[in-house]
Amino acid sequence: MLIVYLVALALGGTVVAASILFGGDTESDVGVDVDVDADVDTDLVGDGVGELEADAGADADSDTGVSTMDGFLAWLPVTSLRFWTFFLAFFGLTGTVLTAFGLLSSTAVTAAISVGIGYLAGTGMIAALRYLSRNQIGSTVSEHDYVGANGTVMLPVARAQLGTIRIEMKGRTVELLARTDDDRPLDAGDPVMVYSTANDHVLVTRAG
Repeated sequence: MLIVYLVALALGGTVVAASILFGGDTESDVGVDVDVDADVDTDLVGDGVGELEADAGADADSDTGVSTMDGFLAWLPVTSLRFWTFFLAFFGLTGTVLTAFGLLSSTAVTAAISVGIGYLAGTGMIAALRYLSRNQIGSTVSEHDYVGANGTVMLPVARAQLGTIRIEMKGRTVELLARTDDDRPLDAGDPVMVYSTANDHVLVTRAG
């Protein structure tokens, strides 16, 4: 069995080490682990509908991917490449150590312990990634979050003039194209509040 453990350790350990050292992605799951890269930290909503709607779409897609098979795969995530990578690495490591140092006399017990440790390592990694994914999804800014937010005018805003505002949202700084229906133009530095969203901009009014 030692050769089995060594091969498993070599396969799983190599991928894990490469992922850690070079930032590689071991993920090719079937809709289980979610790649949540929708980032709006530097959004400038000047590209039309896409900029304002990107976050809402990312939320919907990500939530669907996370929840599709959670009930079953929470305890048996066999479709996850990352699960098998960590399973092989820790299965091989545990079996190699127990066998090489003769810590257990029973081959069956060694195999059982190795399988258990590998399984716990794989499912633990999947659980950690899902937790981080949900937290990241929860912190994503969507167009609905803009309504009611207070911000500051960066470039003057008027009825017939699009300007820009800057708001702080969920720990992020977001700049948005903005227009106002107020009679008086809003100058740079004026405090404003977002009261609605349009196709490619938000509508603001003077705050305070």
